[in-house]
Amino acid sequence: LAERLELDVPALADAACRISVSHIAEAIRAISTYRGIDLKDYQLLAGGAAGPLLAGDVARELGMSEVLIARHPGQFSAFGLASADVRVSRATGVMRPLASFEASELDDAFKSLEAQARGDIAEQGVTAERIDMLRSFNGMYAGQTWDHVYPAPAGPYAGTAIADIESTFHSVYKSRTGSSSAELPIMMTALQLTAVVPRNAADAAEQPAGNASQGSSDAFDAWWGDRLLNTRFVQREGIAAGDAIHGPAVVVEPYATTSVPPGSHMRAGQGGQLQLTWASEERAQA
Repeated sequence: LAERLELDVPALADAACRISVSHIAEAIRAISTYRGIDLKDYQLLAGGAAGPLLAGDVARELGMSEVLIARHPGQFSAFGLASADVRVSRATGVMRPLASFEASELDDAFKSLEAQARGDIAEQGVTAERIDMLRSFNGMYAGQTWDHVYPAPAGPYAGTAIADIESTFHSVYKSRTGSSSAELPIMMTALQLTAVVPRNAADAAEQPAGNASQGSSDAFDAWWGDRLLNTRFVQREGIAAGDAIHGPAVVVEPYATTSVPPGSHMRAGQGGQLQLTWASEERAQA
């Protein structure tokens, strides 16, 4: 391919990386910058096998100053799946004005969904000391085309419960759109119930103190953009809490690779995470 494009291999590899970085950065902008979120106020969390490889360049393209790399990033999603709370959702359509409900009638409808969710959890063989029942509903003002999800309080419902739900709807609607229409009836289109069984996953064990220079590492020439630089390749298992690594370097582990670009600095935290930062002048040049 390099011959067909009349490029040398390092230039072709760098172009591929730059395209990947650009696409990832644009996807992040779509869910942040384009929604009014200033990314300079946040860290970039890198997970997956290849995420830490490009995270530094992605963060610099986005103007972010720090990257946080999870412990065992290659198994990050699997760990989340194994340790996440068990969640079961149930829903039913209603399509009627909220004001037409009696408090007890609406409470009974949610209780029916709760009973179904408990049955689902039992069928999965999950032992639950505690089940959190989260009620919500899909609603909109009469005459609108699209509904949205709104929170509903935990039961039981009585007295002013319907009025309280109406008040919450108006408040949440205003916070989302900047205005509300309290004079219009609220149409309830569906009831939703999410049952959550907390897993209470244990925190990651702290890493012992030590020095990364004592771990296994080698140095080789590697291309960083258009520069061929002597680069340390460090085994992650040799990195201990408090260790610092200065770029250019590459951190290697069985299921992921982390790059520490020239001008950047990486430090290991107590929980096994790695934090990548760089000087302001490096960001300005990126």
